[in-house]
Amino acid sequence: MKSLLIIPIVLVVWSESVGQTIKELNKNSKKKSEQTKTQYKASPTSSPENGTSQSDGDNESFCTGAIAAASFCGNFFMLFGKEESRLYERNETENRLYALEVSGTAGIGTKAFWRIQPQARLHLGCLSIEYRHNQLFDVTGNFKTQEFNFWLNFLNRRKIKIRGILGSLYMNSNETSYFNYGASAEYLFEIPLRLEGWVMSTNSGENKTNRARLEYVGRIHYDFWEKGHLKSSIFTGYSSQNYFNEFTFNTIDFGLNYFLSFHSFTNKD
Repeated sequence: MKSLLIIPIVLVVWSESVGQTIKELNKNSKKKSEQTKTQYKASPTSSPENGTSQSDGDNESFCTGAIAAASFCGNFFMLFGKEESRLYERNETENRLYALEVSGTAGIGTKAFWRIQPQARLHLGCLSIEYRHNQLFDVTGNFKTQEFNFWLNFLNRRKIKIRGILGSLYMNSNETSYFNYGASAEYLFEIPLRLEGWVMSTNSGENKTNRARLEYVGRIHYDFWEKGHLKSSIFTGYSSQNYFNEFTFNTIDFGLNYFLSFHSFTNKD
């Protein structure tokens, strides 16, 4: 356990030692993306073709496709409902499949800055809904973002979970929203230790190769208290956030995590 706790410190020291190389790489990537934008603007655009009327065959094809799509959606929601019911039954013994998870994170950087991040996730079997507020600040000011994400549980085993992430990031400084996507993995050891990590990439609207933010997060949880439907853990970890391929913030994180399950944690066989 003690050896795991030094991993975040090692990662921060390593990231700072190679930061200059990564900074140059980011500069080169930004320069290439600007060249791509210039080439795209310089390329000639094709003129639109003359419009043609829709034939009866096209209308029939549309109707057939609509019926097939409706049938597929009906089957999908039927299977989705069965899976949700099965996962709800599993939650009686696993507790984390249907639950409200709330956590608060404080991060310390090596370059005189801090980070705070309260977040909440509502776990509903195959789907989790998350809201996060992230704030970076130092003596010169602060930088705030807000996120609303959907976590899609592709693998939902007792000890391991793999998720895809889709959502939206809003930056308060420029009042702009960006599309968010990523992946997450979680591994549950013999209680009370749990590992989780995720990577998220956010693209800007003007140029998809110039990311608004790229984020890596890793955490080690230790469950220290539970009663009834509530369980609490402390965690430490490492996070790295890169904005617009120029500004990188690496932090050692500490925080508290609470699970409020739909079923009781206590009195398990």
